[in-house]
Amino acid sequence: MSYLICAILLLLLLVSFPAAAIEVNELIRHIDRLWRGDTSQTTMTMIVKTRRYEHAMTLEAWSKGKDYSLVVIREPVKDRDIATLKVKDNIWNYLPKINRVTKVPSSMMSGSWMGSHFTNDDLVKESTF
Repeated sequence: MSYLICAILLLLLLVSFPAAAIEVNELIRHIDRLWRGDTSQTTMTMIVKTRRYEHAMTLEAWSKGKDYSLVVIREPVKDRDIATLKVKDNIWNYLPKINRVTKVPSSMMSGSWMGSHFTNDDLVKESTF
């Protein structure tokens, strides 16, 4: 009799699995929205490794929602204060050595961002779980 009860419970569990998967996805989306918040500020270190060199950068970043973000390089000294501003689908770079702001054209969106494996297009795409 106990085998029959276990088999029935297993069958009920398997039948209800798709409904549970939908609820789990909604739960993950809800947690992602809570974790992301409306605004953020962070300081991080990014290490870029290629076959030829290894390069570490300290970045300070701010964001508001998914449409606005600003990343400023703090170290190394040679790259200090280079900034990238994202507003919706547009990106601008500030280059302090020439004191200029340049808009990144659509033809450069697949180009590398600061020598990393990130592209400019990666910066404007929505990221989530």
